[in-house]
Amino acid sequence: MIGTPPVCEAYTTYFNWSNAVIEIPYDAANVADIIAELDARPDHLNRIRKDNLMNSLLRHDWLYRWEQIIEKVGLNTTPEMLSRKTYLANLAE
Repeated sequence: MIGTPPVCEAYTTYFNWSNAVIEIPYDAANVADIIAELDARPDHLNRIRKDNLMNSLLRHDWLYRWEQIIEKVGLNTTPEMLSRKTYLANLAE
């Protein structure tokens, strides 16, 4: 994603890896040029894609939200949850 990332605690907590958002000014008049420059660097874009995919798998699956809820109410993690966490970790590799 390109744009101006929000400045708030939630963003810095959940999207704190490099290039989670490729920053461009809100009022940038040369967006097409910026995209062309990015397209000219396919290795860089592939690294960004991989980082975003890996971080999404390891942080933003529904499993992690359920895990927080389960912890708050004092319940144990289920074997299925552990299995999914392992599955996601393997995908991220």
